[in-house]
Amino acid sequence: MTAPGCGRLVRAPLAPGLYATVGIDSVEPMPWGATVTWRGPGVLALDGERERTLLPGQLVTLTVRDDGPHRIDAAATLRVAARRPAQFTMSDRTTSGARKTGDT
Repeated sequence: MTAPGCGRLVRAPLAPGLYATVGIDSVEPMPWGATVTWRGPGVLALDGERERTLLPGQLVTLTVRDDGPHRIDAAATLRVAARRPAQFTMSDRTTSGARKTGDT
């Protein structure tokens, strides 16, 4: 799955548990707001789950934005939670309204 003339080959995640060797033609930093246009053929792998195939001659324009979905650093969140006392209370009912085991 590499294009002729690619200067560097890397193993890239395409989906959970699925890796492939892909070619990289060039790499350059893109600041917030920068726009780049690619011409197919090719495949855009967006987040390991979604991909878009570009047909020969098809154009796509991408812009780097900082207002997309936010990520949570799960490890850091758990470290902070472990250092602090619990900040919540348990009700006597589950979220479905059923009584917990042992309730009368």
